[in-house]
Amino acid sequence: MKHVFGGAAALPDPARRLLLYLPPGNDAGQIFIEHTGNDMRYGLSLAALVAALAVGCNKSPEGGTPGTNSAFTISGPSTSTTIKQDNSESVKVTLNRGKDFKQNVKLAVAGPSDKVKAELNKTSVTAADPGEVVLKISVAKDAPLGEQILKVTGTPEGGTATEIPVKIVVAAP
Repeated sequence: MKHVFGGAAALPDPARRLLLYLPPGNDAGQIFIEHTGNDMRYGLSLAALVAALAVGCNKSPEGGTPGTNSAFTISGPSTSTTIKQDNSESVKVTLNRGKDFKQNVKLAVAGPSDKVKAELNKTSVTAADPGEVVLKISVAKDAPLGEQILKVTGTPEGGTATEIPVKIVVAAP
């Protein structure tokens, strides 16, 4: 008997599906992925699965009133954004509110140098606004190559501010 965690996935052939399961008597902490129709099976340790899921998350510590429903976080890109010299890119930054967090939040961004400019499309998110903000990052033609880190800070009307790093990689054109 298989303990199934997942069901059918969107595959081209409806007769095929993906199953995630934990075989009975499996004390090794492995989750197996089976693709029916092609007898493909893969074992994945639970620790590797948790690590893979955590990589996709770039979220700030809680601001506002941490540890309560009156807190908020800021989330952004989970990986570095590559921007060529003399170009710009936009990324999304999201304000995530606890169910009781009803404050306006002022947003600010700081860049690592005058060769990397960053601008938010909104510098204040009201309690009634959706939390998504666009961060436009412009890189000068003589910006140093390599990783740069910007910081987006959210400051509520009352309580604790929080910030998130947004990583970029400056590349040659």
